[in-house]
Amino acid sequence: MRVALAGGNLWKTSSVAFCFLILTIIWCFQSAMTTRATQALLHLRPPPAPSHSGAFPSTYRSPTLSSLIWSLSSPSYASASSAHSNPHNGFSSPSRSMSTSSSSRRLSPSGLSRVAVSHRAAFFTPAHVRSMAAMRSSEVEDDISEEEAMKRLQISDVRYALLPFVCFVDIFLAIMSTFTALYLLVIHVLTMAFSKKDVHIPVSPFRRKGLSIKERASHLGQNFLNTMKNATSMYQLAKTDFFPNTYIKSPRTWAVFKTRSTKDDAWVAPLRAEFLDTYGKVNGAVAKYVLPPSSSPPLHHSLFSLSFVRIESVLIARSVPRGDLKTIKSLTMDNYAQTLKNRLLAFHPQTKKGSVSPTFTYKWRYSLNAPVEIVSIRATQGHWGLQEPRTGSRLYAQALVRFDTKQVGHFLFIEIPHRADKMNKPMQTLRVYNSAGKLVKEKSQIAPKPVVEYLVFEKRMWYDLPWAIRERLYEDL
Repeated sequence: MRVALAGGNLWKTSSVAFCFLILTIIWCFQSAMTTRATQALLHLRPPPAPSHSGAFPSTYRSPTLSSLIWSLSSPSYASASSAHSNPHNGFSSPSRSMSTSSSSRRLSPSGLSRVAVSHRAAFFTPAHVRSMAAMRSSEVEDDISEEEAMKRLQISDVRYALLPFVCFVDIFLAIMSTFTALYLLVIHVLTMAFSKKDVHIPVSPFRRKGLSIKERASHLGQNFLNTMKNATSMYQLAKTDFFPNTYIKSPRTWAVFKTRSTKDDAWVAPLRAEFLDTYGKVNGAVAKYVLPPSSSPPLHHSLFSLSFVRIESVLIARSVPRGDLKTIKSLTMDNYAQTLKNRLLAFHPQTKKGSVSPTFTYKWRYSLNAPVEIVSIRATQGHWGLQEPRTGSRLYAQALVRFDTKQVGHFLFIEIPHRADKMNKPMQTLRVYNSAGKLVKEKSQIAPKPVVEYLVFEKRMWYDLPWAIRERLYEDL
């Protein structure tokens, strides 16, 4: 059973949008680098012919780092190469280029795979590259000067030297893209699912009998998601210094996974004490016997001269067993407030005229079978004002709390104040009768009954108000 938590989460939307932006940038950069590597292979030029001694001309200089960066980043390279090259020419494989003539089969640049080109380039030797460039240059007639040709030769050698690095960058960016996609998937499961903002009652898949494998796996998955959502909410609350009387050095600790801890030094220890106090006040308010100040009967001689039954009827008629509605309204809300009002009417029924019928009232007591446990907690941004709230934070939180108690409900009796009559004898305790005229025994009480309750507490952090009970959940539903 779950309860929807209203409100949005700004960091959820911004984080997903940021991840998509990073993924787009990585893909664009990867495409640009691979395209540059492809162009470097398709526009290679042969080096100048060596002399008889095997040395290159003196005008041939080895490339530098600045020329390398300029060649990769300059947009003039692409325009110059497109103006002096035939787009229908390509290149063949290294083995085929050395054994076949210019009529060998060639691929068009548009049919080349960017990744295949960049990865195959890492295995080319200088001889292979120069033979391909020589074959291609023999088919293309260039009308450029010798100085321009020498400059292009230098750039070609630099690009060839950088091809392994480009391949490495290509592979690295592909890996980063994969991890970014996986991170987005995790964000979708753990963060996008947070839009429901639902508290969850953990159910052990191994203690229940008759469950199928699919149902057990479903329970395990829901429990895991609940644990991760609890940790995320604890982290958000810890960043706002929410936990009272608790020193938190850093919210990035394993303590965020201790939502269900019942230790005294846990972050949630003050919250558990506050929840238990609210739980006792609410149930005590329902069973409380309220005697308004104006209803106290005048204790004078004429009253004592009345019969015992008359004294009883006067006191019960003027006493109003209505419960503490002020406490109920301040500590409950929505569905649970209406539930308590219905319970209040059941304890203190009214007549057709609207007045409270003369009946006995209840006193509520309890004892804990197990410590109070917070089984699920959610926090999200609920304050969207332009200015920061004066108190607290912008967070809106819900906590699902488990109460395992033994409750005892017994009757509350009224006693007339001790007043001495003419014989200086104290008056006896007033006996209370029900509407049927039967005497209610003083020691009669309901046997202790174990009760397990799951209550949803809610609080808006920008208000200086206590936690209020929103709803009661049931494990079997």
